[in-house]
Parts: sequence; structure tokens; C-alpha cells
Amino acid sequence: MTFDDPKFVININKGRHYGNKTSLIMTLLHEAAHLKYAIVNKYEFSDAFLMDIWKFEEDNKIVPKTARRDIVKFELESLKLMPEIAQELNLRIPMYKVMMNMEQDSFVYKYFDWYGKFPTYKIEEENMKKLKEKYKR
Repeated sequence: MTFDDPKFVININKGRHYGNKTSLIMTLLHEAAHLKYAIVNKYEFSDAFLMDIWKFEEDNKIVPKTARRDIVKFELESLKLMPEIAQELNLRIPMYKVMMNMEQDSFVYKYFDWYGKFPTYKIEEENMKKLKEKYKR
């Protein structure tokens, strides 16, 4: 394998982060947790499966419970690796921010599991407000 032909690729939608560097780093950490989980557990990805899920979202339809069960399990299990990876990388981001972000991501996927769609921006912001209060120093 050469560096110009990677086995794994992480794609980040930089536009969603509004120029916030910490948000971008947290997204990379989130995706790195998925990658590490996949490698450690020899997990096989299927882009076709993900494309089916995104199609439901684009059509504003609820994703069937059977389809979301595997996604949610993968997401929640892999997110647990975020603090470990942050320490391994010696990130200069306070650990409480990593934990808060991990909880927020978990909330998003639990919501997806419950309702078959992702929470609105408003719902995410309300939850983040609660988490900020929880982690307030």
C-alpha cells in the first residue's frame, strides 16, 4: 500500500464546522474512533449500505429499525474510544470537551435509534446546552 492509495479514508464536511477548529478536531476524533474500532474488531464497511441510509434521509423518510440497529451499535461502541485516542494523540483539548462531545454524539445516535431520523439543529443545541451545564467548571 502506498500513501497515495490509502486503505482507509476519512471524509470530513468542513463546511459544517463554521470555522471552529475544535469542532473540526472533534469530528476527526469521532471518525478516528470509528476507524480504530473497525480495525480492532475487523469490522467490514459497506458504502452501499450507508448510501441506502442517506437516501432515506434525503427523501425525509424514517430509516427502518433493522437498518439503524447496526449503525447505532457501531456508533455507540466506537465512540467510547474517543477519550483513549485523544490521550494517545496528546491533544491539547481539555478532556471534559472530549467527553462532552462524545456524549453529544451518543445523544444524536440514540435519538436516531429512537425516531429513525437525526435530531434537528435546535434539538442538538438544546442537548448541548445541557451538557455544557453538566461539564461547567
